[in-house]
Amino acid sequence: MADLPSPGLELRIVGPEIGTASAIKMSTASFYKGQTALLAQALRTARANGVLEFVLDDLRRSNPELVRDAPRMLQSIAAKSD
Repeated sequence: MADLPSPGLELRIVGPEIGTASAIKMSTASFYKGQTALLAQALRTARANGVLEFVLDDLRRSNPELVRDAPRMLQSIAAKSD
C-alpha cells in the first residue's frame, strides 16, 4: 500500500501486525473526541452559570487555537450525534 501513489495523503508504515493502524486511529480519535466533549460541557456549564465570556477569555489566554477552532469542533460533534 505504501508504494501506491496517494496524492494528498500522508502514509506511514506503523508495523507488520494487522490492527496496529486501527489501534493508533482509535486511540488518537478518542483523545480528540474526548477533548471536544470536555470543551462542550465546560462551555455549557459556563453559559448556565453566566460566566461564559470569562471562561472564553481565560481559554484564549492559555489556548487561543482551541477557542478559535471551537465552533468548528462543536459543529462537527453535533453533526455526528444523530
